[in-house]
Amino acid sequence: MKIYSRSGDDGSTGTLGGDRTLKSEVLMEAVGTLDELNSHLGWWRVSWEDHEFIMEDELVAIQNTIFEIGSELVAAPGDNRFVAVGLDTHVFRLESSIDRMDGQVPPLRNFILPGGCESAARGHICRTICRRTERILVKLKQSHPVRPEILQYINRLSDWLFMASRYFNHIHGAIENIWEKK
Repeated sequence: MKIYSRSGDDGSTGTLGGDRTLKSEVLMEAVGTLDELNSHLGWWRVSWEDHEFIMEDELVAIQNTIFEIGSELVAAPGDNRFVAVGLDTHVFRLESSIDRMDGQVPPLRNFILPGGCESAARGHICRTICRRTERILVKLKQSHPVRPEILQYINRLSDWLFMASRYFNHIHGAIENIWEKK
Protein backbone atom coordinates (compact mmCIF):
# COMPACT_ATOMS: atom_id res chain seq x y z
CA MET A 1 0.00 0.00 0.00
CA LYS A 2 1.40 3.39 -0.97
CA ILE A 3 1.54 6.13 1.63
CA TYR A 4 0.30 8.70 -0.88
CA SER A 5 -2.81 8.64 -3.02
CA ARG A 6 -2.77 12.17 -4.46
CA SER A 7 -6.49 12.41 -3.69
CA GLY A 8 -5.80 14.94 -0.93
CA ASP A 9 -3.83 17.30 -3.12
CA ASP A 10 -6.95 19.44 -3.53
CA GLY A 11 -7.23 20.08 0.22
CA SER A 12 -9.72 17.32 0.91
CA THR A 13 -9.37 14.05 2.77
CA GLY A 14 -11.29 10.82 3.03
CA THR A 15 -13.14 9.65 6.12
CA LEU A 16 -13.68 6.09 7.31
CA GLY A 17 -17.27 6.51 6.14
CA GLY A 18 -16.04 7.00 2.58
CA ASP A 19 -16.91 10.69 2.36
CA ARG A 20 -14.56 13.46 1.27
CA THR A 21 -14.26 16.51 3.47
CA LEU A 22 -12.10 19.60 3.45
CA LYS A 23 -9.03 19.44 5.64
CA SER A 24 -10.06 22.84 7.05
CA GLU A 25 -13.33 21.48 8.53
CA VAL A 26 -13.61 21.41 12.32
CA LEU A 27 -13.88 17.60 12.18
CA MET A 28 -10.44 17.38 10.61
CA GLU A 29 -9.11 19.96 13.06
CA ALA A 30 -10.33 17.74 15.91
CA VAL A 31 -8.86 14.57 14.42
CA GLY A 32 -5.60 16.36 13.60
CA THR A 33 -5.31 17.73 17.12
CA LEU A 34 -5.93 14.26 18.56
CA ASP A 35 -3.09 13.05 16.33
CA GLU A 36 -0.89 15.92 17.51
CA LEU A 37 -1.66 15.05 21.13
CA ASN A 38 -0.88 11.39 20.48
CA SER A 39 2.44 12.28 18.83
CA HIS A 40 3.43 14.51 21.75
CA LEU A 41 2.52 11.74 24.18
CA GLY A 42 4.84 9.41 22.25
CA TRP A 43 7.59 12.04 22.32
CA TRP A 44 7.06 12.44 26.06
CA ARG A 45 7.27 8.69 26.62
CA VAL A 46 10.53 8.20 24.70
CA SER A 47 12.16 10.91 26.83
CA TRP A 48 11.45 9.12 30.09
CA GLU A 49 14.24 7.85 32.28
CA ASP A 50 14.25 4.20 33.36
CA HIS A 51 12.44 4.74 36.66
CA GLU A 52 9.69 6.73 34.93
CA PHE A 53 8.58 3.79 32.80
CA ILE A 54 6.31 2.66 35.65
CA MET A 55 3.62 4.59 33.76
CA GLU A 56 4.39 3.24 30.30
CA ASP A 57 1.49 0.77 30.17
CA GLU A 58 -0.91 3.53 31.19
CA LEU A 59 0.41 5.87 28.54
CA VAL A 60 0.30 3.27 25.75
CA ALA A 61 -3.34 2.54 26.71
CA ILE A 62 -4.06 6.27 26.56
CA GLN A 63 -2.47 6.54 23.11
CA ASN A 64 -4.57 3.64 21.85
CA THR A 65 -7.74 5.23 23.24
CA ILE A 66 -6.96 8.54 21.55
CA PHE A 67 -6.54 6.71 18.24
CA GLU A 68 -9.89 4.97 18.78
CA ILE A 69 -11.60 8.30 19.49
CA GLY A 70 -10.24 9.76 16.25
CA SER A 71 -11.46 6.73 14.33
CA GLU A 72 -14.92 7.05 15.84
CA LEU A 73 -15.15 10.69 14.84
CA VAL A 74 -14.39 10.02 11.16
CA ALA A 75 -16.53 6.88 10.87
CA ALA A 76 -19.87 6.93 9.10
CA PRO A 77 -22.78 7.74 11.42
CA GLY A 78 -24.13 4.50 12.88
CA ASP A 79 -21.03 2.47 11.98
CA ASN A 80 -20.33 0.81 15.31
CA ARG A 81 -17.14 -0.88 14.13
CA PHE A 82 -15.17 2.21 15.05
CA VAL A 83 -16.83 3.21 18.33
CA ALA A 84 -14.29 3.79 21.08
CA VAL A 85 -15.57 1.19 23.54
CA GLY A 86 -15.14 1.18 27.28
CA LEU A 87 -14.52 4.91 27.72
CA ASP A 88 -16.25 4.80 31.11
CA THR A 89 -13.75 2.14 32.20
CA HIS A 90 -10.87 4.21 30.80
CA VAL A 91 -12.12 7.25 32.74
CA PHE A 92 -12.26 5.16 35.92
CA ARG A 93 -8.66 4.01 35.34
CA LEU A 94 -7.50 7.59 34.82
CA GLU A 95 -9.26 8.67 38.02
CA SER A 96 -7.74 5.78 39.98
CA SER A 97 -4.29 6.68 38.70
CA ILE A 98 -4.84 10.36 39.50
CA ASP A 99 -5.86 9.46 43.05
CA ARG A 100 -2.82 7.18 43.45
CA MET A 101 -0.41 9.90 42.28
CA ASP A 102 -2.22 12.58 44.28
CA GLY A 103 -1.60 10.57 47.43
CA GLN A 104 2.14 10.66 46.79
CA VAL A 105 2.71 14.34 45.98
CA PRO A 106 2.51 17.36 48.30
CA PRO A 107 -0.98 18.89 48.56
CA LEU A 108 -1.71 21.55 45.97
CA ARG A 109 -2.55 24.84 47.64
CA ASN A 110 -1.66 27.30 44.88
CA PHE A 111 -1.47 27.48 41.12
CA ILE A 112 1.87 26.17 39.90
CA LEU A 113 3.86 27.15 36.85
CA PRO A 114 4.53 24.46 34.24
CA GLY A 115 8.10 23.24 34.51
CA GLY A 116 10.26 21.48 37.04
CA CYS A 117 12.07 18.51 35.56
CA GLU A 118 12.07 17.79 31.83
CA SER A 119 9.53 14.98 32.07
CA ALA A 120 7.11 17.22 33.95
CA ALA A 121 7.58 20.09 31.49
CA ARG A 122 6.86 17.78 28.54
CA GLY A 123 3.83 16.42 30.39
CA HIS A 124 2.53 19.97 30.78
CA ILE A 125 2.93 20.51 27.03
CA CYS A 126 0.84 17.38 26.44
CA ARG A 127 -1.72 18.68 28.94
CA THR A 128 -2.13 21.97 27.10
CA ILE A 129 -2.55 20.16 23.77
CA CYS A 130 -5.15 17.96 25.46
CA ARG A 131 -7.01 21.07 26.66
CA ARG A 132 -6.95 22.48 23.12
CA THR A 133 -8.28 19.16 21.86
CA GLU A 134 -11.13 19.41 24.33
CA ARG A 135 -12.03 22.93 23.15
CA ILE A 136 -12.08 21.79 19.53
CA LEU A 137 -14.23 18.77 20.38
CA VAL A 138 -16.74 21.04 22.15
CA LYS A 139 -16.82 23.21 19.02
CA LEU A 140 -17.22 20.11 16.84
CA LYS A 141 -20.16 18.96 18.95
CA GLN A 142 -22.19 21.89 17.58
CA SER A 143 -22.23 20.32 14.11
CA HIS A 144 -21.15 16.68 14.47
CA PRO A 145 -22.02 13.90 16.92
CA VAL A 146 -19.53 13.75 19.78
CA ARG A 147 -20.49 11.39 22.58
CA PRO A 148 -20.37 12.81 26.12
CA GLU A 149 -18.03 9.95 27.07
CA ILE A 150 -15.42 11.30 24.64
CA LEU A 151 -15.52 14.75 26.22
CA GLN A 152 -15.38 13.22 29.70
CA TYR A 153 -12.36 11.10 28.75
CA ILE A 154 -10.43 14.02 27.23
CA ASN A 155 -11.25 16.22 30.23
CA ARG A 156 -10.05 13.56 32.66
CA LEU A 157 -6.96 12.94 30.55
CA SER A 158 -5.92 16.58 31.00
CA ASP A 159 -6.28 16.07 34.76
CA TRP A 160 -4.16 12.90 34.52
CA LEU A 161 -1.47 14.73 32.55
CA PHE A 162 -1.37 17.49 35.16
CA MET A 163 -1.02 14.98 37.97
CA ALA A 164 1.56 12.90 36.08
CA SER A 165 3.64 16.06 35.62
CA ARG A 166 3.41 16.79 39.34
CA TYR A 167 4.29 13.17 40.10
CA PHE A 168 7.41 13.33 37.91
CA ASN A 169 8.49 16.52 39.65
CA HIS A 170 7.99 14.75 42.97
CA ILE A 171 10.05 11.65 42.14
CA HIS A 172 12.82 13.86 40.75
CA GLY A 173 12.78 16.20 43.73
CA ALA A 174 12.15 19.11 41.37
CA ILE A 175 10.75 22.35 42.68
CA GLU A 176 7.24 23.30 41.59
CA ASN A 177 7.26 27.06 41.20
CA ILE A 178 4.15 28.72 42.56
CA TRP A 179 2.37 31.37 40.56
CA GLU A 180 2.77 34.70 42.30
CA LYS A 181 0.34 37.45 41.42
CA LYS A 182 2.14 40.75 41.02
